[in-house]
Amino acid sequence: MEDLQELIERLNIKLRQDSIPDEDLKNTSFIIIRHGYSEYNYRDQVITDQHGVDSDAFRQLKVDKTLTDPGLHQIGVLQCESNQDNINRINFKVVFVSPMQRAIQTAINMFKKHPNLQNIKFIILPIAREVLETSNDVSPDIEKIVEKYSPGQSICEGLNFNFSMVYLYGIPRLWQIYTFSNLEKQKDMIKNLRKDESGEINNVDVIIERLGAHNPRYETHSDLFKRAQIIKTFMREYLISHPLDHSSQEKYGLVSHSRIMATLTASGVNEKEELLDYYWLQNCEMRAFTDF
Repeated sequence: MEDLQELIERLNIKLRQDSIPDEDLKNTSFIIIRHGYSEYNYRDQVITDQHGVDSDAFRQLKVDKTLTDPGLHQIGVLQCESNQDNINRINFKVVFVSPMQRAIQTAINMFKKHPNLQNIKFIILPIAREVLETSNDVSPDIEKIVEKYSPGQSICEGLNFNFSMVYLYGIPRLWQIYTFSNLEKQKDMIKNLRKDESGEINNVDVIIERLGAHNPRYETHSDLFKRAQIIKTFMREYLISHPLDHSSQEKYGLVSHSRIMATLTASGVNEKEELLDYYWLQNCEMRAFTDF
């Protein structure tokens, strides 16, 4: 059986990322961090290598309901642990985290040995979710995630997550739909929601049906760019209402996903729905972010 190190070498996975240059770190208030290598990243890489992105296998992967909101692959955990020293040297005040499990688990495994862990606030930020493109971007039931990562759970390794923002949307299970910037798509999904005999809402079916019907993605770059502006507004306003102590080099963090963070760094979207002038973060890469 192939061991983990052999798998890492075969897949050509980079474990350790470069630290943020001192000058960049000094001149920023926010650090953006991409999540570690996930179970979906692994499946995606294997199927792409074996069959290609135009294959039936790849199309089936996109709507595979067994892969909704997966966590980190073992490689991803190792990536997080390999980059802890990059995290530990920064004086974080608050770290905002996407509600998706791969982001939450990245925060846990990157910050669990931070020397100031007990004083860092970890706040779940729904608008920082990833683009709705594949089943792995779908969160079936946020209440189960709240319970799984509640304060004191051993899986949290001493991190205390504040999920209160998830409850601002009325029906927590629908938080992904309510964070859509495209109101027409939001209305379309809400219109098709139903409850079964047990009272369960069919939010997963409604979302995945739309993901499978759109190529390359249901939530377009234009949709994402609008949401990115909302995130930037949140950053500005939070910084004003909760100033950092610059004498101690306090920073805010954001643990999120590749495409939404690429959109945060982009200057716009062209007529072909392509992002302009963006930066693509690798798994567990961290970057100073000033464009807000």
